[in-house]
Amino acid sequence: MLYSTRALKPPTAWRSSNQRTRQVSSKTCATRRHIFHDRNLMIACSYCRQQNAEGTRVCRYCGRNLAPEPQPTRQAEYVPPTPFWTGEQPRHAAPVAQPYGATPQPQVAGYGCPHCGSTYHPQVIKKISSDGWIVFALLLFFCPPLFWIGLLMKEEYRKCTSCGAQFG
Repeated sequence: MLYSTRALKPPTAWRSSNQRTRQVSSKTCATRRHIFHDRNLMIACSYCRQQNAEGTRVCRYCGRNLAPEPQPTRQAEYVPPTPFWTGEQPRHAAPVAQPYGATPQPQVAGYGCPHCGSTYHPQVIKKISSDGWIVFALLLFFCPPLFWIGLLMKEEYRKCTSCGAQFG
């Protein structure tokens, strides 16, 4: 068994109340000084929240930079510029869902949908014309090997890509 050179202190119950308060107050002062001292010399890492010395640039625990966190800047809402081919102010309408496929290309000038005023090219749809169906039916009865010629007779229909209106 090892013996200490320090004298054994009597238990707290044997000490006077004045000695106990002095001992407690000296510990709290030392602790407060230590905490205050640590606050001035230590920086918390923003990633791992570990304490690092104030002069360091890299966290010793995770290796991340200890640069001060940038203050968030408020950016203005982006407003797209008005198209150069239109001389009017932009209309603020609800966007219309576009069908899947190729994105419609804006036309330079001269076109506008009569229903929604869109300046995009219309979608061109080719369908078998009513004349084609008549030729198909006649050739099916009179000349079956050539009935398919009626299916080649098509008409073009134009459909607005924004609102879906059919015209022309």
